[in-house]
Amino acid sequence: MRTLGNIGRFLISRQFLFHFGAGLLTMILLFYCTVWYLKSYTHHGKENYITLPDFIGMPLEEIDGKLTSLGLRYQIDSVSTDKYPRGTVIRQDPGPTDSTGQFVKEGRTVYLTVVSKSPLMVSMPDLVYKSKKHAEGILKIVGLKVKYTYKPYPDCKDCVIEQKYKARPISKGDKVEKGSTIELVLGQGRGGGTETVPDLTGKTIDEANSSLNRVALSLYAASCEGCVTRKDSVSARIYRQSPGAGGEASSGSEVTVWLRND
Repeated sequence: MRTLGNIGRFLISRQFLFHFGAGLLTMILLFYCTVWYLKSYTHHGKENYITLPDFIGMPLEEIDGKLTSLGLRYQIDSVSTDKYPRGTVIRQDPGPTDSTGQFVKEGRTVYLTVVSKSPLMVSMPDLVYKSKKHAEGILKIVGLKVKYTYKPYPDCKDCVIEQKYKARPISKGDKVEKGSTIELVLGQGRGGGTETVPDLTGKTIDEANSSLNRVALSLYAASCEGCVTRKDSVSARIYRQSPGAGGEASSGSEVTVWLRND
């Protein structure tokens, strides 16, 4: 009991209270000095915050100058996709201040995801000896278009005997730009035969090819009036064809068309 009494008297003594108060004051001063130092070291304060713009959809060339003028750095990650224009930003981290409410400081690195300017390439599959329907399905899956030509081949009818790209043979694994048109040469089978020519008047090249793909005929564009660019050729319409609609043509033969871009 005497020991507890001595401890109690010590805790209320002037000496203990003095040292306790001095220690507490030292801790408080140390805390505020640390906060002050951190604020000055990190340039804390609203005047040092930078509003980060929204770069989504912008070309990379425009962004470089803007980030440099703001005192910010950037790092690029490229992706290949045909859903967005090439060379544009599709993602940024941190996000724009307007949508996130967050500011950044000078010297911060902004991470940008940019669509590669190089075209998206896909591997050519092996379609030789596959059926017309099967081959068309495979090309659609990998993102390639198809057109058909025919030649006599007694061992199969409507099966692929050759595959070409820009009139040249293309092998399995060769790289080709996504969205390109692959020419599949189909066998006519034994005995050939005839096909009824569909009406192609008023159709575009793509629409006409689609119609002819349903029969064993192919397309030959003789001329295109008013066509200067590739876009003009794509939008041009057929105003004349030979053989005419409803006529008979040998399987595998060509239907000649004339187009006009109004």
